[in-house]
Amino acid sequence: MRTHIKRYIDPVPKYRYFVAPSGNNSNDGRSPREAWLTMQYAADTMPANCNAVVLPGTYAETPITFSHDNQRFFAQGPASITGRLNISGDYNILNGFKITAPADYVAIQTTGDGNLIENNDISNTLEDGFNLFGSNNIIRRNYIHDLTTDVDAHSDFFYTSGPLSNFIFERNLCVSLETTGIRQICMIESPGGVVDSLTIRNNIFVMAIPGDSRMSIHRHVETGEQVISNITIVNNTFYHVAAVWQDMGRECVWVGDITTLVAKNNLIVNYGDSTHGYYLSHGTTSADVDYNCVYKITGSDPMGGPFAHDVWMIDPEVVSLASRDFHLQTTSPCKNVGATGLGALADYDGVVRDATPDIGAYEFV
Repeated sequence: MRTHIKRYIDPVPKYRYFVAPSGNNSNDGRSPREAWLTMQYAADTMPANCNAVVLPGTYAETPITFSHDNQRFFAQGPASITGRLNISGDYNILNGFKITAPADYVAIQTTGDGNLIENNDISNTLEDGFNLFGSNNIIRRNYIHDLTTDVDAHSDFFYTSGPLSNFIFERNLCVSLETTGIRQICMIESPGGVVDSLTIRNNIFVMAIPGDSRMSIHRHVETGEQVISNITIVNNTFYHVAAVWQDMGRECVWVGDITTLVAKNNLIVNYGDSTHGYYLSHGTTSADVDYNCVYKITGSDPMGGPFAHDVWMIDPEVVSLASRDFHLQTTSPCKNVGATGLGALADYDGVVRDATPDIGAYEFV
C-alpha cells in the first residue's frame, strides 16, 4: 500500500484579506469594510501564504479558477458559491463553503498539487461532485449529496480519467437517495493518464439506486488506457437503503485490469445477491480483499461467499441503520477484528484507531 502524500504548505499567513457580497474589487481587501467583491478577484490578486476570509452571502461566479499557489480560502459563516471551481494551483486550501453548480457537470475540479479541500457542502450539479486530477491532493470531511435529479445523467461523487497520483479521499459523507438514472459512488478510469496511489478511507457512502450503486474502477485495456495501480479502499461504510432485496446494490466494488488493490475493514450493508458478489474483479493482479463485514437485512447471501476473515452476514449492530447512525454498539461483531497496518489512523470522527482496529468508518469508543 502506497500513500506518499506530500503535505500542503501551511506557514503562518502573512496577511488576511476579505471578500464580501457588499465589497468592491477596487478596495484593498484588508478589512471587512474594505472587502473585495468576488472570489475570482481574490484568487487572482491575493499574495501567496495569505488567508482570504469570505464573509456570509452568495457568490454567483462561474467558473472560479484558483491558479495561484499557497492561498487559503475560509468561509466565515454561511458563504455559498453557485458555480464550478477549478483548482489548478498548488498547496491551496478551500474550507467551509456551500457549493452548487447547477449549470455545470461538476462542482470542483482539481488539477494541481498538494491542495486541501475540506468541510464543504457540495450539491446540485449536472453530474458529479468532484473531478479529480493532479497529485498529492486531499479531499476531506466534505458532505457530497443530492447531485442531480436528471435521470439521463451519469452521476458520481468523484470521477477521474487520469492522470492522478498520491491522492487521499477521506472522512467524507456521500449521500445519493435518487432511485432513477445512473448513480455510482465513483468512476475511475485512465484514458487521460496513469492513475496511481489513490486511498479511499473512513468515508460513509449511502446509496439508493437499485443495482449499479457501486465503486467502478476500470482500466479499459482494449482502448489503450493507461495503468491503474495501488488503489486502497479501507475502513469505509457502504450502506444501501433499499428495504427489499430486488432493489439493493449488486457488487459494491467492481474492478477491472488494475494492479494492486487493497479492500479491507469496510462495513458493507445491502450489497450482493445470488448472482453478484460484494466484490467483482476481472483481469486484476495482486488484489488483497478481506476483513470486511458484509450484511443484508433480507435476501440471499452474496455470490461467492466470504473471504477468510470477513464478518459474514451477521448484523453489524450499529446504532441505527434507519437513521444512518453507523457508530458501533458495544456488542458489535465489527469491534477489534479489522486488519492492521492500513494507514486509516483516525476514523470518520477523527478518533484515533487503536492497535486492534474496528471494521467500518467508526472506531468504537
